[in-house]
Amino acid sequence: MNLFGQKTEKAKRIPTDTFETIPYRGVYQNGIIEDYDGRYSKSYKIPEINYNTEEEEKQENIVLDYEKVVNTADEKMIGQLTVINRNIDPNVIRNSILMKPQQDELNGYRDEFNAFFLDILSSGHNNMIKEKYWTISVEAENIVEATDSLKRVDRRVTKALRKICKQDITPMTIKDRLSLMYDIYNSKEQLPFDKKAANFIETKMKDNKEVTDINLKKVAEAGLFSKHLVSPDSFDFSNKRYFVVGDEVYGRTMFLDNIPSTLSTGILDDLTNIACNLIASVTYEQVSQAEATQMVRRRLQAANSQINKQQMDAAKEGITNAGAVATELENARDAAKELIQDVATRDQHIFMSTIFITFFASSVEELDKHSRALKSIAAGHQCQMRYMNGMQELAFNMSLPLAKKTLKIERPLTTESASAFLPFTAMDLNQPNGICYGINPETQNMIHYDRKSGYNYNAALFGISGSGKSFLVKEEIFQVALNSQDHIIVIDPQGEYTPLIEALGGTIIELSYDSSTHLNPLDLDLQYAGDGGNPLPTKCAEIESFIEVITGGEGTIGPIERSIINKVGSQLYDGYFAHMEKMRHKGIGCDRSASPTMKDFYSDLVKDPTPQAQILARAIERYCIGDSAMFAQRTNVDTEARFICYNVAKLDGIMKELGMHVCMTDSLNRMIERGRRGLWTYFYADEFHLFTKTRSAAAATKVIYKTIRKFHGLPMVITQNVSDMLKNDEAEAILTNCSMVIMMNQSSTDRIILSEMYNIGDTLLENVTDQSFGHGLIYTGTALVPFENSFPEDTKSFALMDSRGKQEEMT
Repeated sequence: MNLFGQKTEKAKRIPTDTFETIPYRGVYQNGIIEDYDGRYSKSYKIPEINYNTEEEEKQENIVLDYEKVVNTADEKMIGQLTVINRNIDPNVIRNSILMKPQQDELNGYRDEFNAFFLDILSSGHNNMIKEKYWTISVEAENIVEATDSLKRVDRRVTKALRKICKQDITPMTIKDRLSLMYDIYNSKEQLPFDKKAANFIETKMKDNKEVTDINLKKVAEAGLFSKHLVSPDSFDFSNKRYFVVGDEVYGRTMFLDNIPSTLSTGILDDLTNIACNLIASVTYEQVSQAEATQMVRRRLQAANSQINKQQMDAAKEGITNAGAVATELENARDAAKELIQDVATRDQHIFMSTIFITFFASSVEELDKHSRALKSIAAGHQCQMRYMNGMQELAFNMSLPLAKKTLKIERPLTTESASAFLPFTAMDLNQPNGICYGINPETQNMIHYDRKSGYNYNAALFGISGSGKSFLVKEEIFQVALNSQDHIIVIDPQGEYTPLIEALGGTIIELSYDSSTHLNPLDLDLQYAGDGGNPLPTKCAEIESFIEVITGGEGTIGPIERSIINKVGSQLYDGYFAHMEKMRHKGIGCDRSASPTMKDFYSDLVKDPTPQAQILARAIERYCIGDSAMFAQRTNVDTEARFICYNVAKLDGIMKELGMHVCMTDSLNRMIERGRRGLWTYFYADEFHLFTKTRSAAAATKVIYKTIRKFHGLPMVITQNVSDMLKNDEAEAILTNCSMVIMMNQSSTDRIILSEMYNIGDTLLENVTDQSFGHGLIYTGTALVPFENSFPEDTKSFALMDSRGKQEEMT
């Protein structure tokens, strides 16, 4: 039932005509809106996909799939595509993007990044948000009947959109729909809808997901109608050519006429690319097949009749050649014949369609400027934009995302022609609180992505030498350090991240043959396997991979040796676990001063008299008690630094590989400690292929990555070749569990792999083919976006991020 009661005396007064202009009767908790004509509507937000950058064959498939969306508007239903441009105040954008000065020594770097951001903002349409919606309405006796009808069509709409967008689609909540109406009516209002309606908004669990919606019962109990929440202060439709909404926002609605039978799929994008607040709506009302057939036959008969008349008139004048019939009439006859064939044999439906464009400006002169621009764009597509003089209120209301039809200004279109008004262009990534990764070359808009928004926090970056991958990583590190309170840990195999971490005031943990710094690979936090998990199997797997590096890699340890390692490892931690039971009550999860060491492991191993144990002991002896025993002592690094860099550049061979494994272990322990305090840690591991060379190493690393997520860790794996991540199932599992993948220049072999993994077409694949420094693709599970990243070279920040000169010196 409708949850709105009568207004109380305390209710805010809004002029009756303003209420009446808003073209709906009531709203319902299930997201349905009822208009004054007994129609009930439901809306869906359409995610963007890459259409412009796809090959022709794939574009054709997208159009065919979109035809199925259009066809969801059955007979007696109205379907409506709505594209809404919303202009965001540039000051709001700047405030959300620019870094604020802090009480530290790093504001010079912040100034350089802010200048970089402002330069990007000056190009593209960064202050314009373009959103697309599909709305379906049905005529029904009551809300129960309407709900049943819309439920049936809901499955078809979501299925059709999911096939195109490759993500789940759900109907909009009533909060989302009212918020959209509010934004349309109150474009100058600084107060967001969520704040205006804050007293009525609730968050609940639905299907194991948090859903935020407006409680209509509370609205009614407050003596209010939903229109109180969305209405502007006033409407003025006294002028025939335009209208005024609220505080001097001028609006005009025009309609698209003289539409040719063949249209470019870029027409809607072109019409909505003018820089103003705008609503473009394409309304579809399906004609029954019987009526459609009659309509087309009448059209053919009319064309034939005119042709016959023209031929008879010509014959009277003695003209008998083919030129007696106007080409225009012949074309009309041929088009009618083709239309009959389409309806009869190609499952094409006929839709009576109306295309309105409503746009807004701050003056009548600006409205006229936009009108001229629209007329010019329409003419370029062999169409005509016409004024709606004296009908502005009806036309404006019909352009709103309510799927209503109050004006019979329409023309018949087949499903194929109707689908030419395609809502898809090119994806953008623009998330609040995100990290900047440059610009999208397709749209020239800034790319902002928040890694905390993914289905997990894992990321991977691939790029051949010289592609700019370490530059991009450093740019992310810089932004995290300068614009958040999050922590950073880097494993630095070549020493190229060390200068940046030093400049940020971080701690460098350098591991070298003559260093007095020690890290113990057997340090173990009680939550090493996550909350409630047994950490011992994970640690034993790490010891196994540590020893496998020493003994020569994959296949050097057999099942008997693995059994011995697990037995010795398990016994080794008996005393530690007993000790930690006491420490746990003090809030301590890892006591490095009490941890066993590889020296202890060796001592227990040599006590096993079996031949396999003795052989194993001799193999690792040098690394436990001999001249290479740098990882057989207790950790003597105690740092609470926000930024930590493990520099293993001075190690080589086996010692370097062992050092990186030990750094991974130490990083995990530190992230667990920080995660318990609610702190987020960005973790970067370069030359990641060294962690996945063997199945046991990859298995241990995979477990670590699962654990990192549970303690607010945001890991990024960095390596040249994606093929290195596919050598075994364990390594591949790490990659497939990354919600963000950044691809830069790739070898031909790796391009084939990536194109198959992420369904990348040839056009987009060009972004990772022989590209210059700083170009690539970003994949986020639902989006695939090209990027260009060009930071100003005359800055101190650039000098810290660019390692091309250092790499040349090393080679």
